[in-house]
Amino acid sequence: MGMHEFHITTYVLTCDECDTQYGGFGEYLDIPDLYQHAMNAGWQTDDDHHYYCPEHWQFNCQTCGRRYSRPNPDTKEGTRWVETHGRDCPECIRKKNLAKFEKLAKKLEE
Repeated sequence: MGMHEFHITTYVLTCDECDTQYGGFGEYLDIPDLYQHAMNAGWQTDDDHHYYCPEHWQFNCQTCGRRYSRPNPDTKEGTRWVETHGRDCPECIRKKNLAKFEKLAKKLEE
């Protein structure tokens, strides 16, 4: 018997927004297997090989065109985001809410 030393290469994906990892020690021994399982679990990738967990999908704002992150629309949090904010980035949402507030304040002054 005796002691034997083994070297195992294992792969993980790391979210570029929050450093959450997908995969673990010995779980995925090849990149295509890891990639396929991660995509099936709601992860997103872009052409520059950046990876995003289901909480930080990347979208383009429908108002200003800026890229921003928000939850995957297939999740409960993502559905809630779309219902509440549409397809706008947080900055455009803030601006729209401020404009509504200023309009209401002006109306109340009359």
